[in-house]
Amino acid sequence: MPDDARTAVMGHTSIAMTMRYTHRDTASLGRLMADAISSLHDDAIDAEIIDDEPEET
Repeated sequence: MPDDARTAVMGHTSIAMTMRYTHRDTASLGRLMADAISSLHDDAIDAEIIDDEPEET
């Protein structure tokens, strides 16, 4: 969950207070990284579509 969402859910006014009471565990960080890498990979594939067919003139 993004830091600002955690802060709002807990009713804190600063991320410093939220960080005092919450911690990200290794498994959740791994999932965030996997999602981010997957998103980057999917975008790269879409951007690299190559048309092998020559244009007809």
